[in-house]
Amino acid sequence: MGDPIAVASLIVPRGSRLLAKATEEVPQPPKETPVGQIELPPRTYYTYEFITPAGYHVAMAAAAKKGSILICGASTTTEGWQQAGPVFIQVVKSFRLRSQAAIDQAN
Repeated sequence: MGDPIAVASLIVPRGSRLLAKATEEVPQPPKETPVGQIELPPRTYYTYEFITPAGYHVAMAAAAKKGSILICGASTTTEGWQQAGPVFIQVVKSFRLRSQAAIDQAN
C-alpha cells in the first residue's frame, strides 16, 4: 500500500492529529497451487494512533488483501483513553488477515 504516511492519507480522517504510526512485515506461509508451491510476499500491517477533529482518540490497524483495505479500529473520548487506550492498542496490534485455507483448517 505504501509508506505509513501515504496510507494514513487514505484512511485517517482529514484534520486528525496523528500521534503514532508503525508498520510490521509479517511472513506468509507458502501457498499450494496445481503447479506446485509458491512463496508469498510478507503482508504489511499499518498501525496508527490519532485524535479526530471531533475529539475522539483512535487506535487503528490496516492491511491490504486482494485489492481491498481492511481496517480494525477502536475509539473513545479523549477522557476515556487513559483507561481504554492500552486495551485498544493491544487489539489493533493483534489484527491479522487469514487465508480461507487457514480458516478452514482452524474449524
